[in-house]
Amino acid sequence: MWLMLCIRLDLVFTLSLLSKFSSTPTTEHLSAATYTLRYLRNMANLAIQYNASDPKATMPIGYTDSDFAGDPDDRKSTSGYVFILAGGAITWRTRKQPLVTFSTVEAEYIGTSDTAKEAIWVRSLYTRILYGKILYKHAEQCPHCLYSDNDSKATEPQQFFVDNQGAIQLAKNPKFHERTKHISVCFHFVRDACERNAIKTTYLPTSDMLANIMTKNLPRDTHWKHAHGLGLVSRDSGKVSNQPPINHLK
Repeated sequence: MWLMLCIRLDLVFTLSLLSKFSSTPTTEHLSAATYTLRYLRNMANLAIQYNASDPKATMPIGYTDSDFAGDPDDRKSTSGYVFILAGGAITWRTRKQPLVTFSTVEAEYIGTSDTAKEAIWVRSLYTRILYGKILYKHAEQCPHCLYSDNDSKATEPQQFFVDNQGAIQLAKNPKFHERTKHISVCFHFVRDACERNAIKTTYLPTSDMLANIMTKNLPRDTHWKHAHGLGLVSRDSGKVSNQPPINHLK
């Protein structure tokens, strides 16, 4: 199961949901697991494809999303993020939030804070590889490749998309908010990151939010639209097959 979480983005939410009942499964959970195995058998040839000629290949781009009170047992929300580079996913995560939220804005805000931490790490690693040691060694033969702290591409903030305007405004506004004073201080990390210009949050409509596939069950067309956007293609044809997604788990 953990191997599937690492290589199959289209199954991240489903496997996370199934693992919740691994200690005390019922016949319903066994049926869902069997359906998942049938899905894997039919979709065994899916893989992430990276394309260096992709217009967005030069910089990683992030996407974050969250449902609201999606778990019927404890009413906690599930959030997830994914970062794309060269047309394919390079890092992703889905998890159930540790506290119950009172609105979609709060759920999205907590998810955005988690994504901000990953965005800073992704940006640091990417710039270090692209502008740091590799080019620095090459600079002995090519002075033009010497890394500079003033390089605009190396110092610009890491961008990721959020599909909730309220969460974006909450992250950018450092003023005290009466309705969010109960949120743990650790989740306000995103505000500090915005103030330091380490990240840049941008609005994206829900219909185009690739991280949607990490947080909830989706209709067939939407499922495969996001799967293709994450770089998942068939190794035989180079295209995503139009097979039904796993959308029966509740």
